[in-house]
Amino acid sequence: MYGRYEQAIPEGWVTISAPASVGANSEATVKVTVKVPSTAETGMYEGIINLNIDDDSIKEWRQRVHLNIEVWKQPSTPFTDTFEVHQGEDFSVEITVRQFEYRHYGRREPVEPSFSVTLVSPLGERMQPEASKTVKTAHVSVGKGFLPPWEEKSEGIYRVLSMEYTEIYTVKNATAGIWTLEILPKDAEDIEYKITIGGEE
Repeated sequence: MYGRYEQAIPEGWVTISAPASVGANSEATVKVTVKVPSTAETGMYEGIINLNIDDDSIKEWRQRVHLNIEVWKQPSTPFTDTFEVHQGEDFSVEITVRQFEYRHYGRREPVEPSFSVTLVSPLGERMQPEASKTVKTAHVSVGKGFLPPWEEKSEGIYRVLSMEYTEIYTVKNATAGIWTLEILPKDAEDIEYKITIGGEE
């Protein structure tokens, strides 16, 4: 158990495929499939599979395989914030999303995060501005740090541990009043944004 929000994985989510018995000094594959229904609550789930090995030399705790899964859903409504601008001022919005490699072990092709941005003027006009600047920042490991067990023997491998995507949006000669920023992320673990009002004199 990793936290107070842990709950048991419902048995109906799990299908186990395995031989009825395994002979001594032999190997077998136990296939575990977890299918999460779309109605599932978000959060962390924990479960234990008992391998039922009939061998007194193997402690009971060594016959258990622990499962920890996280159920997460894409947000369907945007994050919003408001800010005030004086008549004729310029302003810019800088948004950054990140993706961490350790969250996606087993995926051959990592999912690239993205987001959509909407600005609502004080007059209620909705606009989806084009980015005036785009920046991609990567953190690359040249060693075996943070590699999953099945790749620890690899040498000289490049590993992208994290990726950041930043876009900057600029509005010139803005209308005075309260503006609203809407950000709808996709495949993103977090959002960072900065609103800069005014420019150099």
